[in-house]
Amino acid sequence: MGAQLIERSGETAGRIHPLPAGVFRIGRAAGNDLTIATNAHLSRIHAQIAWDGRGYRLSDLGSKNGTFLNGERITAPVRLHHGDVIEVAGVQLVFQAEEATQTAVPAAAMLLASLTPREREVLALLVQGLSGKEIAARLFLSARTVENHLASIYDKLRVRGRAEAIALAVAQGVVPPPRQGTS
Repeated sequence: MGAQLIERSGETAGRIHPLPAGVFRIGRAAGNDLTIATNAHLSRIHAQIAWDGRGYRLSDLGSKNGTFLNGERITAPVRLHHGDVIEVAGVQLVFQAEEATQTAVPAAAMLLASLTPREREVLALLVQGLSGKEIAARLFLSARTVENHLASIYDKLRVRGRAEAIALAVAQGVVPPPRQGTS
């Protein structure tokens, strides 16, 4: 599969960690694949990266200080892409993958067609500029359920976040562009 993590910051910056075709755990405890014992802000078992047969997914394992991907805290498992920056307790790790681990990206229309009707509703409200809490209130869902829908949308569309999902949806004409001058 040829994927690896490179420590970009911290005491051992530059160290390379090849990723297995299984689970790779990050934390403060000695049994982790990547142990950073000197960082008190890191949970004993903080996060994991797992191969799911199509690519690698990053998950936070209930850490107190969170796991961040490209500057955004993750709340559900997220697919990793070449060049992603993972941050755990101030330590930055860069995900690198050979082309063999990257799935071919089908046409945007096919990606959008993979969304469920509820995910399309959430995406449309996202394009309108609503926050996760506002989407939850509008659709009578919990904020956590909306977060899960957003994680699924980002994964299915193979985008890294809100801005890319909105751009793709608008470009494909699935939802109208946001109105200018509204709050």
